[in-house]
Amino acid sequence: MAEQSKVLNTPGAEKQTKRELFDALRQELEENDFTFDTLKQQALKSLRCT
Repeated sequence: MAEQSKVLNTPGAEKQTKRELFDALRQELEENDFTFDTLKQQALKSLRCT
């Protein structure tokens, strides 16, 4: 099971700029040592929900 992104699941995330989301996701990835596949799964899931 893939880990859930705290950045993408934070209330108000949809109101952040793309740059703010990118920076927050990059920081989260560095802190949690996510793999690219995990990030890809999260992005695809996020796109399906919109």
